[in-house]
Amino acid sequence: KAQRKNLDLSHEAAVGKIAEEEIRYIMARGFSEDEAVGMIIRGFLSLDIKGLPEGLARETKRMFEMTLDKVM
Repeated sequence: KAQRKNLDLSHEAAVGKIAEEEIRYIMARGFSEDEAVGMIIRGFLSLDIKGLPEGLARETKRMFEMTLDKVM
């Protein structure tokens, strides 16, 4: 965690295989396997940066979605 004046940054990450039970849980609700995996990845990588100007937040989210769509 880093702090400087009004800036407060933190980072937490976990690396590992997506649990099969999580995928099955989502698929049981009518989603395909690809959709289930995509939901889990999007949830893990979701960007919520407090104080980011609205326009920049929208553009960052748009670029993230485009990148993820190419990977999936």
